[in-house]
Amino acid sequence: MSEEWHERLQKLSKDDLQLSQEILAHVRVMRRRLFWIQLIAWVKLAIIAAPVILLLVWLPPKLKTIWTDYQTISKELEMLTRTTKNPSLLTDLFLEQLMKRFNGN
Repeated sequence: MSEEWHERLQKLSKDDLQLSQEILAHVRVMRRRLFWIQLIAWVKLAIIAAPVILLLVWLPPKLKTIWTDYQTISKELEMLTRTTKNPSLLTDLFLEQLMKRFNGN
């Protein structure tokens, strides 16, 4: 009876070892997949966050410049409105001034 139990325990140990190795192989596959999923998630986050961060850094100075240019042009337009009787001339001058400001001239 002792011999029989000993053989049975050896068989169970071998089966347990084999199942443990299979489980380990599955765990390695799952870890590899999780690594790639996490890496892709970080890349997606970087793709989304980078332009937003750059926009927040770049946009305020540009908006300030645009607003200053708009105020200057509107003051010039107001002065022209008082001196000019032809409204189509004002539109053309306004657009010309606006294009000069945006082109940096």
